[in-house]
Amino acid sequence: MTTADDSRARRRTLFLALSALSMAGQAGAFLYIPALPEIAAEFGVGEAEVQATVVAFILGSLAGFSVYGPLSDRLGRAPMMIVATVLFVGGSVACALAGELGALTLARFVQGAGSITGIVTGRAVIRDAWPRSEAGRAMSHFTAVNTIAPAASPVAGALALIVADWRSGFWLTGAVALVAMLFAIRALPARLPQPAASMRASLGRIVRSTLWRRGLLLNMTTNASFIIMMAGSPFVFMQLLGMNPISYSLVVAAILCGFAVAAIYSGELHARVGTRAVMRLALIPLLTGAVALSLVVVFAPSILALAVTLGLTIGAMGLIVPTVHTTMLAPFPDLSGTATSIAMLVTSAVAAAAVWFYAQTVAGSVAGFGLVISGLAALIAVWALRLPDAEPTA
Repeated sequence: MTTADDSRARRRTLFLALSALSMAGQAGAFLYIPALPEIAAEFGVGEAEVQATVVAFILGSLAGFSVYGPLSDRLGRAPMMIVATVLFVGGSVACALAGELGALTLARFVQGAGSITGIVTGRAVIRDAWPRSEAGRAMSHFTAVNTIAPAASPVAGALALIVADWRSGFWLTGAVALVAMLFAIRALPARLPQPAASMRASLGRIVRSTLWRRGLLLNMTTNASFIIMMAGSPFVFMQLLGMNPISYSLVVAAILCGFAVAAIYSGELHARVGTRAVMRLALIPLLTGAVALSLVVVFAPSILALAVTLGLTIGAMGLIVPTVHTTMLAPFPDLSGTATSIAMLVTSAVAAAAVWFYAQTVAGSVAGFGLVISGLAALIAVWALRLPDAEPTA
C-alpha cells in the first residue's frame, strides 16, 4: 500500500469513528423527542414546561462549547474527548433515573455539556487532517452522516415507547457514546498544530474575520430553524393533527433524510462551483418551501401538506450547512477547534433563546409553528447571499 493509500485509509477510519461519536451526542438530543407529550403527562406539566428540557440540553452544550474547542486545540483532542464523554454518559444515566421534571432538566444540562465532543472534534479534525481539495466533500459527508442520528432517533424513540418507556433511550445513548469514544480515541492524530498566540489574541483573530462572522449568521439561523422544528413538531403533528408516534417519527426521518441527501450533494457542488453558486442554488427550494409552508399552515393545514412543505424548506438547508462549515473554518488551520467551538457556542445560545421564545409565544399553534420556520428561512436567504467564497480583502 502506498503512503497516499495509507493516509486515505487512516482518514476513513477516523471519519467513521468521529461520526459515530457525534451521532451518539445528537441521538441524546433527539431520541426522546416523540416522548415529550408522555413526559409532560407523567410529570403533570404542559408543553411550555417540558420544552425546558430541550432548552437545558442546549444550555449545557453552551457550557461545553465555551471550553471544549480552545482546550482541545491546546491540550489535544483525546483528553477533552474523554472528559466530555464522561459528562454525557453521566447525564444520560441521570436522565434515565429522574423522578421529576426538575431532576430531568438538570440532567439534560449535564448531558448537553458532554454531547458536543463529536461535533467540535469532527469538524476541527477535518480541517486539520484533510487536504483543502477534499475538506469540502468530507465536511458535507460528515454533516449528512450526522443527520442520520436526528433522523433515526425519533423512530427509535417511538419504538422505545412501545416496547419499553422514554427512559430506555437515555440508557441506550449513554452506552453508544461510551463505545464510540473508545474507537475515536484510537483513530485520532497524535499531534495537532499548536496555536502560538494567547487565547485573547486567538479570539480576536477569529471574530475579526468577515468570513467567519457571516458564516456564523447562517449557522445561527439554520440551527434555530432545525431546533424549533424538532422541539415543536411532536406537538403539532401528534397533539394537534392526530398522528401516532410511529407515523410522526417516520415523517421526521423522511425530512431529515432529505436534508442528508442535499448535504452530500452540496459537497460535490462546492468542490466544482464554489460557495456563491451553492448558496444561490439553495435559495430556490428554500424560498419555495417557505412560501408554501406559510400558505399551508394558515389556509389549509394537513399532515401531508405540512410534511411536504416542511421537508422542502428544511431539506434546502442541507445544501447550505456543510458549505458554511467548510468555508468559515478555512482561515484557521491552527485554531479550528476554537473557531468551531465559539461558533457553536453562539449558535446554541441563539437556538436556546429561539426555542424559549417559541414556547412562550406561539407553541400549540400549527400556524405559529409554520410561520416561525418560514420567517427564519427568509432570513437564511438573506445571509446566504452575503457569504463569500473566501475572506474578503480590504
